[in-house]
Amino acid sequence: MRHFSLWHIALLALMAAGLMILPTFEPILWPLAWVALVPIWFALTNISVKRAFLLGWWMEAFATWIGFYWLVGTMVNFGHISVPFSLVLFAIIGLGNGIRLGLYTWWLRWLAVHSGPTCYRLLMPPCTFVMLDYLYPRVFPWALGITQWGATPLTQIADVTGVHGITFLLVTFSVTVTALIPHPNAPAPAARWRMSLACLVLIGATLGYGFRRMPQVHAAIQAADPLRVAIVQPNVGFDEKGDRAKRDAQFIRQINLSRVTLTDRPDLIIWPETMYPYAVPSAEQSLVLPRLQDAPDTHWLIGALVYNQQGNQFQRFNAALLVDSETRIIDRYAKQRLLAFGERIPMEDYFPFLRNISRTIGNLTPGEGGVVTLPND
Repeated sequence: MRHFSLWHIALLALMAAGLMILPTFEPILWPLAWVALVPIWFALTNISVKRAFLLGWWMEAFATWIGFYWLVGTMVNFGHISVPFSLVLFAIIGLGNGIRLGLYTWWLRWLAVHSGPTCYRLLMPPCTFVMLDYLYPRVFPWALGITQWGATPLTQIADVTGVHGITFLLVTFSVTVTALIPHPNAPAPAARWRMSLACLVLIGATLGYGFRRMPQVHAAIQAADPLRVAIVQPNVGFDEKGDRAKRDAQFIRQINLSRVTLTDRPDLIIWPETMYPYAVPSAEQSLVLPRLQDAPDTHWLIGALVYNQQGNQFQRFNAALLVDSETRIIDRYAKQRLLAFGERIPMEDYFPFLRNISRTIGNLTPGEGGVVTLPND
């Protein structure tokens, strides 16, 4: 067995991280993700179990630091945390996220998947990868399949499998490519052909579904009734939005901007996230808004903070409220995935002392989601 040095492992991890994360910045780079795990798989055939863990750990840590660099700005701007401390927290987040892929590479190297039967070689890696996507908690939810957002025919399968189906396909392809590269632990020629055929069938089925599904979606869009939407964006900064002395003036300005859109007879007027300046009790049935007597079919979709209090339990939700022309709340949605260090401190439920990091970060509660639907009239 050839023992890669730690420098070799670090370079391989950085290379794989770059291939995995760069497509998230530029859609035209989506093919890179198809071979992102090839350096990892190639190295796993030549390193010890311990170094296999380091390889995966460092790869995902690098990917986190490259792809989510903006979290430092979030901590500084939203949480008013100092830059040095934000950098330390960001480094810890990357190392914590990296453990997931470290466990992945350690487990597969320990199982010696690269020397198993064809079916084992082909299916164990993507199945384990997707399983860890489900089970391992991460500060910011992310999946390898997201990198394919620039390849529309490939992403249509997500309406059946979710993003994890795309991830499964990408990992399977990387495993197959690695098997085709000549190396001492490469499978026998017959096994390579079987793996290649299975991978091509999987890709073909995915593309076949995508090219069949896209015209169906397009036809459904064309057949649907048109919806006139007015988006009112007042460009109020985060710090200004939280200023109680300015909220009445901001609310009046938002109302006046909304009135301007009524000449175009919109079906829906949309306000930005948390733009409604007053906290809304969860049991509230209406909002303080002007009644649109001249536009009875117009509805509002209002971003607001909704709170619920039961005894000593106090919860706040980042919500979207659907309001009719009579200002009645007829539907609502509470955000499920909260912005780390903007709306919530990650892991604070498990480690309450983290709340002391910053008192300005919103202590919001994840919602249960749901679908907000306009009345069909």
